[in-house]
Amino acid sequence: AIADLEAAAEGNQDTNIYTNLGNAYREAGNLKDAVRAYTAAISSDNDNYNAHEAAGFAYFDTGNLTEATSAFKNCVRLKPDSDRANYYLGEAFRKGGYIEEAKVSYSNSNFHLSQAQLLECFYLTSTATDFLKHYASADKTPLRNPLAGSIIAHSNYYLETNIEDQYCQD
Repeated sequence: AIADLEAAAEGNQDTNIYTNLGNAYREAGNLKDAVRAYTAAISSDNDNYNAHEAAGFAYFDTGNLTEATSAFKNCVRLKPDSDRANYYLGEAFRKGGYIEEAKVSYSNSNFHLSQAQLLECFYLTSTATDFLKHYASADKTPLRNPLAGSIIAHSNYYLETNIEDQYCQD
């Protein structure tokens, strides 16, 4: 697949070819060439959402959180209401230690564990009172998972809250 995509990319400005080539490189574990291919796609079309998102994942894989954050900011720029884009921007912020920024991104998402990650951000940055206020106003349905359960258990122990765990009562 890589050889075919490399041949197709020669002299071609189709951003989808470069994005697919980057995906093939990434699947093969060649992150350097994956990033190069995604960069070529973005250079040709800065509004290519898929290339920005794929680049963000490749940057996650390399540990380059600055570039991952930039890539996911572009995803949110292109699709501001996207749960997925906001979730991954929140992930990039959280992993980079920008917890307040992560809160904003997770607040704009209902994708995957966004609400549990938001709860964790409040746990990490808030007083027990503020954590309880956030939890009281939160929709409990997306908080029925092991991550939210462990955050609530930590809160009950370390912040001395008394929250009934939605995931596991034992």
